[in-house]
Amino acid sequence: MKTFIIDAKEINTWDNFHDVFYSVFEFPSYYGRNMDAWIDCMTDLDDTVFIYIKNVSEIIDGDIYNSLIECSAFANYRFIESGKPVIALAFWENDQYVQ
Repeated sequence: MKTFIIDAKEINTWDNFHDVFYSVFEFPSYYGRNMDAWIDCMTDLDDTVFIYIKNVSEIIDGDIYNSLIECSAFANYRFIESGKPVIALAFWENDQYVQ
């Protein structure tokens, strides 16, 4: 399982969100910078990924937060259908797990 730590301070806009995920996950150059493309790239990963989102309260745009959860769930659904591993998300604030 691969672990990635993403600081929510870096994903306060949609452009920043896509920049960070493109960089951290080394998405291909043709990445479409939208959530459909995000799902496609995440389901192309070869291993289970654990994504820590630290400073989660810094995600000012609720749409980004909700889309991250919803699209991760959809990618997981694809994984279940194909027998691949899943995406796990964890949210942290001030070094404390957020439920």
